[in-house]
Amino acid sequence: MGIAWWLATLLGEERPLFAALGALLGMEATVAGSLRRTALQVVGMLGGLLLAFVVGSVLGGGPAAIALAVLLGLWLGRGIGSPDRIGVELGVTTLVLVVFAAGDPSFGVTRVWETLLGGFVAVSINALVIPPDYLGQVDDDLHDLVTATARGLREATRIFVERPRHEGADDTLERLRGARDHLPDIESRLTLAGSALRLSPLRRGRGPLLERYRDAARLFGRAVDHTTTLARVVHEHAHRQHPWQHGGLAGPPHLVRAAEAISLALERYEAYVRDGHPALLGDVRRELDRARGALAEFMTVAQVERGVEADVQRLVDIAAVASELEHLVADLAHALGGLLPLEQAPAAPAAAR
Repeated sequence: MGIAWWLATLLGEERPLFAALGALLGMEATVAGSLRRTALQVVGMLGGLLLAFVVGSVLGGGPAAIALAVLLGLWLGRGIGSPDRIGVELGVTTLVLVVFAAGDPSFGVTRVWETLLGGFVAVSINALVIPPDYLGQVDDDLHDLVTATARGLREATRIFVERPRHEGADDTLERLRGARDHLPDIESRLTLAGSALRLSPLRRGRGPLLERYRDAARLFGRAVDHTTTLARVVHEHAHRQHPWQHGGLAGPPHLVRAAEAISLALERYEAYVRDGHPALLGDVRRELDRARGALAEFMTVAQVERGVEADVQRLVDIAAVASELEHLVADLAHALGGLLPLEQAPAAPAAAR
């Protein structure tokens, strides 16, 4: 606002109030937002200029003229379905011109170029001096999401297999649902980050990182969905009246091994997203191979145990847990499909490991 005021005084305006207001109102979350807000201000002021000239010529500057001018501005803005606050801009501009300039168009023209100057200053600072950057927030959000998903996956599977009374099933499910509820916030910040990078020359070099974050958000979103479904199966199993004694089956412990490997794969994928080094994908694929091996062993044992297990509902619940683990493996494998092959990747930095 100070820069806008100073530039306007250099151009001959003694009290360039509208230049400062243009800068204030033009400060948006992104460069695109600043451009859009400034454009809306100018459109509203031009409409208010015309409206003030008409009202001032017909009714002068009395109370009736002021009331009618503001009402007409608000009504026109709403009538044309204008975005944001064009109707308010129409009303305020009309009010100022009627009161302070008796509808004089030259006064309004000066206010328009002052507003443009203030908007230009806001856009310039947004793009070149202090460009907005939302990738840090996205990074924190994705880390929280992966941490909650990996922890929930480990806990839910162990609660199902290793705890006869399934203690903690309710809390695990609620934590996963809470993590999943934050997915719209992550998408919103990714949209802001994309807008900021698109029009900020100083941030364009972070485009590859943004693309990795977008891919990761899609993968982690599916992962938390499958993990929440798995936790819901465990929750329903825990609250169902079942007469069998837990344990006695050799298959379910392999599901715990698979869940542990998948959790580690998700965490290593997050490390790749943050660092960008393709060799980190080797860790992901090794954990996926471990998960596939554990699931294959589970299937082999389950084929045998299915013929001797009398509790059908327990088999159904075990199969449901195994199914969600298979979905998680498939999603991770698909995410890796378009990335660099392992044999083309140089060694990962020691710090990243």
